[in-house]
Amino acid sequence: MISAKAARLRSHLEKCSQRELQYNSPNDDIAEVIPIVNSSDSILPFKKHVCHKIYQPKLNDFTIKTNSHQKEILDDQIPRLFYASNLPLSLAENDVFKKTISILRPGYTPPTRKSIAGGLLDKIYIEVTTMAASALEGKEVTLFTRWLE
Repeated sequence: MISAKAARLRSHLEKCSQRELQYNSPNDDIAEVIPIVNSSDSILPFKKHVCHKIYQPKLNDFTIKTNSHQKEILDDQIPRLFYASNLPLSLAENDVFKKTISILRPGYTPPTRKSIAGGLLDKIYIEVTTMAASALEGKEVTLFTRWLE
């Protein structure tokens, strides 16, 4: 039984050694064609038959990695959601919120309530006040502290 499989494999390899091998990538639209070189180091002519090597997915194909730049963007955007929507900061520690973020971006840990109320708030406050100051530069502003009668 084993010798019959070995014979079929040997026969297949002999056929494929005379043709080009096409390695399929995980994306169906990309394929890399690699010519087979014989013992005299000359490329054999292309034949009609193309042997396909099955692409074996790697574990990295199934994971989503968050690089430092993406983490910085997410860490900046999540507090903005809290500030813009006037959400309670305790929501950041809610298990449902954490699970939702985990589903959307596996492996990412959202900022804590303390970091949203601390350093991230200061950073965004400075950014927003700077943008407002530059938008109002050269314009006149009148500020009333009470209603005029």
